[in-house]
Amino acid sequence: MNIAIYKPNSKNTGCAFSFRVATHTKFPVFYVNAILQHGWDDKKKTGSFLQNKDVEDKSISFKLNEFELGEILSSIQTRIPWNAYHNFNDNTTTIKFAPWDKPRKVKTKDGEQTFTAPAFGLVVTRNGNQNYRIALEPGELEALKKLIEKYFDVVFESRAQQQDQSNDRYSKNDKPLKPKQEKSVNNTVEEDPPF
Repeated sequence: MNIAIYKPNSKNTGCAFSFRVATHTKFPVFYVNAILQHGWDDKKKTGSFLQNKDVEDKSISFKLNEFELGEILSSIQTRIPWNAYHNFNDNTTTIKFAPWDKPRKVKTKDGEQTFTAPAFGLVVTRNGNQNYRIALEPGELEALKKLIEKYFDVVFESRAQQQDQSNDRYSKNDKPLKPKQEKSVNNTVEEDPPF
């Protein structure tokens, strides 16, 4: 299951993003891939991306976990920006998901009216200098929400099946496992919760 969004432009600064739920792995995974625009055909008014697919500083791939995806859903609903930070193989990646109000012109019987459309911008920056950005229109956001919700359905179904298989392995004669002693960990938080 995937969604691909291509946003080429004549300045050759466009980007393509794909969002994919992989179910062929042991646990379902939500992947995000981005590719910078490679070229522009002025006659056809189309952009090309494929040539940058395997170029290391022109494409990026990363996973989002269920809590990050929950943050994205919450951000879409509340229009509060969300940021994340990933560190993998000496690469640091920041993810910014922020709302913006896009003017949308609509022709009506009384002429043209301008409305405000609730759009979002997604910016992924690797190592501080490799930027992948895309504007997400309201319809694209709805499709992304549905894909994220589908991911949650698949994850929870997978967990339920694993739990059922795990329960089948133990008979009623098995002794329950003794819980391990938990070690106290001091997690420092910038702000303490109000409780």
